[in-house]
Amino acid sequence: MAHSEPRYIFFYTPLCGTCKVGERMLEVVQALNPRTAMGRCNINFSPLLARNWQIESVPCLVRWQQGAMDKKYRFDDVQELHRWMNVTTNG
Repeated sequence: MAHSEPRYIFFYTPLCGTCKVGERMLEVVQALNPRTAMGRCNINFSPLLARNWQIESVPCLVRWQQGAMDKKYRFDDVQELHRWMNVTTNG
């Protein structure tokens, strides 16, 4: 994977219903492009990381690309999430 390609971390808590819906949406997006670099972080086990990265609520999807960080808190639908992630289905 080229250095300029985005990497993602999904912040969640296990008891968050909205997080579970967001995670299912992310699974669909990843199925469209399995090379997407995606990590997950349960903020119950990483409160310092969440605080340092200023994660305001969950679910939160963080995108790192070329040294810049963007955050997404709202997951409207799969198509919108796919567009935000800038993932192509051509691999």
